[in-house]
Amino acid sequence: IENSKELQFDNGATYAIATAGSPDAMRSDACHFFHGSEVPFWENLQENFGAILPALSDGRGSEGFLESTSKGKGDAWHKFIMETLAGETEFEVFFDAWFNHPKYRATPPEGWQPQGETLEAMQMYKLDLAQAYWRSVKVKILRAEWLFKQEFPGTIEESFQSPGANLINPDAVTRARKNNFVPDRFMPLILGCDPARTGDRTVVAPRIGNMFLPVDIYPKMDDAQLVSILGGYLNN
Repeated sequence: IENSKELQFDNGATYAIATAGSPDAMRSDACHFFHGSEVPFWENLQENFGAILPALSDGRGSEGFLESTSKGKGDAWHKFIMETLAGETEFEVFFDAWFNHPKYRATPPEGWQPQGETLEAMQMYKLDLAQAYWRSVKVKILRAEWLFKQEFPGTIEESFQSPGANLINPDAVTRARKNNFVPDRFMPLILGCDPARTGDRTVVAPRIGNMFLPVDIYPKMDDAQLVSILGGYLNN
């Protein structure tokens, strides 16, 4: 393997380490265990995916792990995670928030009280004072709230932060998801529909007040079929 170190055993098994600088690492090869680290920072991410993922065996006992902090939206890593969450790949997503780890805390000085976004984060994620203080110190060191959320995310949405403005604020999404609002059954049904145009999926998302009902996803759709589906919602 180019740019790699490899161990060969008497039983024919091999163990190889390769850098992501080579887009052909593992091409035309096969493996039963794969660990990819800091995936979105690979120099040739899309090419690596094209070489590595087909090489990973889907036989019994095979395992593949891809792990990393994220790097904004729109790259192959972000698309891979979104597709996996939608059940479109053979992988599963595991996310672990920073505040689940006991080492991410610090004793605040006497009289310190959280303010601004630190207070908001404390309330949103139910942080204790030591966690909130640790967070505020890290934000100051990193010099940017968005960078802290990328490096130490509290949700998957936060992990895909970037310095640019987002159309939808991830914190607003998190607050909405944690809302314990119980809708009145007499409130109006509101439909959100994202119709497919270029081979994409069609999504219909009904909600009552602030609560979404089960979302329907259709891999294929035409206009007449979609009109019939939406009409069915309105007639119920």
